[in-house]
Amino acid sequence: MDRNNAEAWFYAGQSWFGAGRCQDGLNAYEEAIHVQPAKGSYWVGKGMSLLCLGRTEDSLRAFEKALELDKNLDYAWYSLARCYSLKAEKDTALKHLARAIELKAHYKDMAYRDRSFRNLSNDKDFQKLIEP
Repeated sequence: MDRNNAEAWFYAGQSWFGAGRCQDGLNAYEEAIHVQPAKGSYWVGKGMSLLCLGRTEDSLRAFEKALELDKNLDYAWYSLARCYSLKAEKDTALKHLARAIELKAHYKDMAYRDRSFRNLSNDKDFQKLIEP
């Protein structure tokens, strides 16, 4: 593999992450970022790998960097909502989830099924946000 091919690193990261190999995914995403640091989706991949590894604070920083690069990365907004929900920061979680849903309505259904939001599952504000 060409070490300077950021897309190849990105797709390798997706493959490893998808196979449950979170650390290998993280390593690949970091290589992609090294080659092309201004691509928001690479930072989202890094954040997902970090979250998979239980590194919530580090994943927050990666998702925030992704949004700094591209405010329309819907999955970064959704992922931030997941992180803040896991940290039991309801208002911030709902704010980010609302933005993700504004960008793509299918996040309502995803949030309904996502274990990251289980601490909010009975919350009236959460329920209102995800209702069809």
